[in-house]
Amino acid sequence: MTTHKFDNGMTISYDTWFHKMITTFIVPLVQKKDFDWMFLITGMERSGKSTLAQQLALLCDPTFNINKIAFTGQQFKDCVLKAKRNDAIVFDEAYEDLDSRNTLSEVTKSITHMLSRIGNKNLFIFILLPDFFSLTRNIACWRSKTLLRVTLYDGMKRGRYDIWPKKEKDQLYNYGKRFYNYNAVKRTHLRGAFSKKFVVDKGEYNRRKEAVEFEESNKETVHDSILQRNVLISRMRQDGHYTSKEIAEMFNDANCKKITLRTIQQVTKNEKRV
Repeated sequence: MTTHKFDNGMTISYDTWFHKMITTFIVPLVQKKDFDWMFLITGMERSGKSTLAQQLALLCDPTFNINKIAFTGQQFKDCVLKAKRNDAIVFDEAYEDLDSRNTLSEVTKSITHMLSRIGNKNLFIFILLPDFFSLTRNIACWRSKTLLRVTLYDGMKRGRYDIWPKKEKDQLYNYGKRFYNYNAVKRTHLRGAFSKKFVVDKGEYNRRKEAVEFEESNKETVHDSILQRNVLISRMRQDGHYTSKEIAEMFNDANCKKITLRTIQQVTKNEKRV
C-alpha cells in the first residue's frame, strides 16, 4: 500500500499499483492530453462505494469536496455546469437516473447530453450504482473508461474491489448483460483494497443524502395521489355519468385542491386513450 498525504493534511492509503496508474497515467492524460475519465463503481448497498469513490476523486482532484457530490440527475447537471477544468465529480447512487429501462426519460436524455459535454472540461467522473448491467450502453461502454465492483470478504467486511479496464469492461457488458454475469469474460485478475476513511464530513454527507431521499419520497406520494384522483375522475365520468362541471364542484366543495374543467377533460381524454 502507498500512503498519500494531501495538502489539507489528510492521509489515505491506496494500492501501490493503482495509485501509480492514477497519478502517472490517468491524471496526466486528462490534464495534458484533452481527455476525460469516467469511473463506474458498482456494488451492493452499504458496501463502501461512496468511500472508495471519494478517496479516488480526491486523488484525481486535490480540491475535491462535498459540493462536488451529486445525489440526483439535476444536481449532477449543476455540478458539471459549475465544474472547473479537471474537477472530480461523484454521482452518488445514480441508478434511477441512468437505468437502461429509463433510456427515453427526459432526465436520462439530458444527463446523457451533459456527459457528452464533459470532454470540454476534462473532468473525472465517478458514477455510483448497484449494478453495471442496468446501465445504458452509451454510458456502460462508450462513455466510461474503468469499472470497479466493490465486494465484501470474510463474511461482510468492506474494503475490496475488482477492476475491469475498458476493453474487458465493454466485453463484460456485451457477454454478461443477458444473465447479469460478472464472470462472463475471462480477464486479468485485478483487485484492490481501500480503507474506511471518509473524505468529506460524514454528518453533512448524510444530511444532504437524507434531504434528497425525503424530497423524492414526497414526489412519489404526490404522484400516487394524482393517479388516484385521475382514476376517480375517470370512474365518475364513465360510470357515474357526471359532467366535468359537476365533478369540479364536488372536488372544490370537499376542500380538495382546486381542479379546473380543463384538467378533468384532459384526464378523461387520457383514460380513453389507455
